[in-house]
Amino acid sequence: SWTDETINSIVGMNERLKKAQEEPDRVEDLEKLPSLSLEDISEEPEKLPLVEQNIDGNTILLHEVETGGITYADIHFSVADLSLEELSKMALLCELLTQTPTKNMTALQLLNDIKSNLGFLSATPSLFSKPGQTSSCNPYITIGCGFLETKEDDALRLIHEVIAASVFTDRNLIKNIIAQ
Repeated sequence: SWTDETINSIVGMNERLKKAQEEPDRVEDLEKLPSLSLEDISEEPEKLPLVEQNIDGNTILLHEVETGGITYADIHFSVADLSLEELSKMALLCELLTQTPTKNMTALQLLNDIKSNLGFLSATPSLFSKPGQTSSCNPYITIGCGFLETKEDDALRLIHEVIAASVFTDRNLIKNIIAQ
């Protein structure tokens, strides 16, 4: 437990910090901050190097850029064949995929496995159109993750787990997730 002296010291530091944050910045300090003008920014987006591969009939787009040993992956599953009613529930499904148990893990075990082995694992509803097409788009569920290159096997295992083994039978858990 903390002593009165420690508590008073922390309270004093917080009061000084709050006071410093509330004071306006000095002009000479603001002038030291780097800034960009609109002329400094290209109107054209940066072109990333792109390698297109076909694996088992699936198009794989690979961007060979330096990421400091971290792999970022997005897998897009077309849901264009869903009805409008089913599409309206897509966001809820995405929310549930990483928060519900699977056939092999409790929800807590899944969460701990994801946190222990990946930077993140998410499922989100997405809309994409073909290049140059602006009048229509197609719906997808996107499974995204980030992980150290050495954790690729764990990433594939966990992606498979949430896609193929998620269980949506615990009504109370689902109600609690919706309520959050």
